Amino acid sequence: MICIMHQAEPYGHLVVNGHPIDSPTLARMVGGRPHEVARWLSELDTAGVCDMDGETRISRRMVRDERVRKARAEGGKLGGNPALKDNHKVEDKVNHDANLPPTPSSSISSSTSLKPKTKVNGHAASAVAALTLPDWVPKMQWDAWIDARRKRRNPPTDFALRQAISKLEALKAQGHAPGAVLAQSAFRGWAGLFPVKDEGV
Repeated sequence: MICIMHQAEPYGHLVVNGHPIDSPTLARMVGGRPHEVARWLSELDTAGVCDMDGETRISRRMVRDERVRKARAEGGKLGGNPALKDNHKVEDKVNHDANLPPTPSSSISSSTSLKPKTKVNGHAASAVAALTLPDWVPKMQWDAWIDARRKRRNPPTDFALRQAISKLEALKAQGHAPGAVLAQSAFRGWAGLFPVKDEGV
């Protein structure tokens, strides 16, 4: 459910193409029996783990984290400078600086600041595409973890991906399901992979 909510729009909602997922459909998606899935959903509802928006189940934690992430992203666009939130100050600063010649340091930073990021993202994308997953690594959870890292601007390198598979193999030997490990890190925004904690959604 967490993996489905992670890939859903809106984020943190148990929907497919904007439509709520009922018990029989969810059972088919997760490979469970309909009566088992219905019982699990009933237990979640009784425990008050999920919020309900009409017929749609929502993860409070995921919705809250997404709201914080968007707020931080908006703040990051302003460079973390409270003065830039004032449009007049922004215009004054732009108009004032436009009459000044660029300094050597500003020329260097403007010409190089974006190139490393492009190379890193391009390298990470090619590394993910070229990597062949072992058959015991569930692709949906793996893609959710990769996507979560990209959204936080921390895409894994080729070396990091191979280390991740080794880590998953070690955790698997300790009794931790690889899919659950990946889903936990995707949900919590962790770059690393760790033993599964037994906590609610």
